[in-house]
Formats: sequence, C-alpha cells, structure tokens
Amino acid sequence: MLINRIILASLIVVAGIFASFYGGNIPYAFFYMTLIVPVLSFFYTFYVYIRLKMYQNIGKRTVVKGEVTDFNFQIANEDVIPYQNIKVGFYHDMSRILDSKEEKEYSLLLGEMNSLDTSICCNYMGEYYIGAKTVTITDFLYLFSITYTVLSKMKVWVLPRVVLLTNVKIISINPDSKKNVNRIGNEEADIEVRKYISGDNKKHIHWKLSAKKRELYTRKYTSIPKMGITIFMDLSRVEEDELTNFIVKDKIMESTLAIANYCKDKGIPSMVQYEQTSIQCIPIITQQDFDSFYHNSIALRFHTNRSIDHIMSSALEQDIATKQIHQYIAITHYLSEGLYKECLNVINNGFECGIILINDMMDQESNYLVKLIMQAGVNMTIVNYNDEIAEVL
Repeated sequence: MLINRIILASLIVVAGIFASFYGGNIPYAFFYMTLIVPVLSFFYTFYVYIRLKMYQNIGKRTVVKGEVTDFNFQIANEDVIPYQNIKVGFYHDMSRILDSKEEKEYSLLLGEMNSLDTSICCNYMGEYYIGAKTVTITDFLYLFSITYTVLSKMKVWVLPRVVLLTNVKIISINPDSKKNVNRIGNEEADIEVRKYISGDNKKHIHWKLSAKKRELYTRKYTSIPKMGITIFMDLSRVEEDELTNFIVKDKIMESTLAIANYCKDKGIPSMVQYEQTSIQCIPIITQQDFDSFYHNSIALRFHTNRSIDHIMSSALEQDIATKQIHQYIAITHYLSEGLYKECLNVINNGFECGIILINDMMDQESNYLVKLIMQAGVNMTIVNYNDEIAEVL
C-alpha cells in the first residue's frame, strides 16, 4: 500500500510539472485526474464500510470445552457497485474455525452473497468472543484501508470438561475401603453390646448373643472419624497475558472437577473450598452435588486477594476442632513460602497433603520451593500448559 501511495504522489508531482510547463487541456486533464483518484478511492472505501452487510451465527451459545458446534458466516453486497478486497479476521486464540483460515478475503459482485458454513470449537472454559473479529476494507488501487471491529460479536459461555480419571497418584486414600459412603462425617462402628431397651432399633439386635444369654441384647454404636478429601481451589488473580490467563483458569477448574468426580465415583467424601466474596465449602458426594458445582463453575471469578494457604489454615483449624481427618489437595498457579509453611503445618497435624501446580515457567525460586515441599513429604504434581490432565494426574 505504501508503494502505491508513493507512485500516486509521484504521478501527481509529474503531472503538475508537466501541466505548468506545457499547459493545454490534456496536461491539465491528466493532472486533475491524478488528484481525483485518491479522493474517489477514499470515498469508495468509506462507502463500502457503511454499506457492507455481514451476518454470523452459531449453533449454541453455551458449550463444553472441545465441543464442536455449527458456525455460519455470511457477507453480502446489497449495493449497485462491486466490492473488492474485503478481508475478514476471525478470533483464533480461544477458538478455532474448522476447515477455514484465520483470515479470509472476499470480492463481491452486485447483489452477491458469500456464505461460510462450517464448525467452530472452543479451546478453553470461560466467557469470550468467537467468530468474526475484524473487517478490513481496501480500495481498488490499494491506497486506503479501513479496519474496524465487528459490532455483532458473538459471546459464548464455555463449560469445562470433566476428565475421567482411572487412577489419581496424588490421592493416598484407598478407594476400595470407602464404598457405600453417602455423606461427609463419621461412620458407625460396633464396639460393645448392652441389654435391649424398648424403642431400640431392632436391626441392631445381637441375635447370637441374645440366644446365648436368653434375653435380648443390642449392639451399641459409636462414631469413628472417616477420612475424606478437601480440594482447595486457588481463585487468585492470574497476572499474565489474556491467553495464559484463560489457560491457567481452565487447568485449575479441569483438575478440580476431575478429582472431585473421581472421588464421587469411588465413594470418597470430598469437599471443594475456595473464596469469592467469602470462603465457600462445597461438599461433593452425590451426582447431584457434582452437577450443581459443575454448572456453577462458569460463574466463578479469579479475583480473590486471599491466598490459598490462608484458606487451608482456616480449614485445618476447623478439622482439628471437629476431629475430622482429611487429605488436603491444593490446586494453584503460584507457589509461595506461606503455602510451603502451611503444608508443613498440615503434615505435622497428621494430615496428608498434596499440591497440583499449574505452571509452565518455573523460575529459580519456584524450583527451590518445589524441592522443599517435596522433601517435606507433600505429594506434588506439576501441570504444564500443554499437558492433558488425564495423563499427568
């Protein structure tokens, strides 16, 4: 485009010199023509900008990460002049249009409509725009161009995937010993018997002992603590570029859902803790619990100022006071000395502890903390941005 402008400017100068030296109708006509050309080019570009029609639509606005949905894009010339050199740019960081390039150039004759019927796939969970992003209109002589953002942008709500895990290395509980558990709390254990009292549950009668003693005896039950999993989800701000921000959030949510779903399927009591306006404790025992948490996950915001070690500290105090025994799993994108110290505190109180770190750029300080944390006996898994959750967990 710059070369074309230089050529046109040179022609205007040459035509002006020629007209001033020789005069006459033809030299001046040539001079005025060179002056009119850029004006016409500019007005043509502006006219197409005003008159161009564009439509786009997708099959559904709420999809699951990786799900393919229909995408239709139409660009039309409803005018009396042809349109040339129209370039459409599409969003490609968060989503990808199948069987199409990131940019597509169109030329439309009078009354012509060009349609693109294909599919689109969203790469990460969250709320963002997909489809056509920008339009660039260039005149016939490539002198001027207008680039503008598409006004009819399409926003989608992308739910995270639920990754099915067959085995989770970071969980130390034996799932086979946790069958038929339907709540977080304590299970009943038979420790002694006593004489039957009217109103006692007849299912608890010790028939063998009753036959021997020739009177009814019933089992007396007491509570013993049951071990479960507490998942701490780090929803603090991600101080990275937009794409990295989406990747980190996606990995944290996908890891949380994968572990919670695994625990639910294996009958292991689990709870997810995180902070929004206050600390939230979400028990996930039944399929209904999991579905509710899953569908609400799209509304979670990564904006908390409270560090994950503070949330763990509050939970530890409560679990010690109520004599609950949990394995703690922290899913975070940032290692700190505070988190290391809190992991030590968890282990020193007899709890199992694990960390899932979402990080692709480990500096010297982070590597040092990883070494200290693992030496303390914390199970640790590092998930890189390109890793598949099912393969690393």
